[in-house]
Amino acid sequence: MQERLSDTPAKDRRSLLVKVIECRAEIWQFRHRELSVEEIAEILAEEGLHISPRTLSNYIGDIGKAEKALADAGNANPTDAEIRAEIWRKPTKSTPRPKPRSPLPTARPFLGAPGSIISHATTSRKSENQL
Repeated sequence: MQERLSDTPAKDRRSLLVKVIECRAEIWQFRHRELSVEEIAEILAEEGLHISPRTLSNYIGDIGKAEKALADAGNANPTDAEIRAEIWRKPTKSTPRPKPRSPLPTARPFLGAPGSIISHATTSRKSENQL
């Protein structure tokens, strides 16, 4: 049992986002060489970081927004931890959803529900039978 335990490598418990943040400099270099996100995802998979192109694209956008927000706040060279914190930072004030321009269509009641045609017909028959 001890042999098996010593032969088993320790798992990397860092999240996928943290791993992408850590290799963001290389990802930016690939992007500047005009490689597609799909090609970059393949390269990362060859290096052991399996990520879908869509997720990678989302993370690249999130990291870019976080770096810009930190740069605007005066932090030109943020650390990986600062970028992660900025990505996960919750906004202090939520913006209300805009009201729809036109009224939403109302759903027709399902058969047998109060107000539906079948419900009205069955209640009419009950009242006739009670007379």
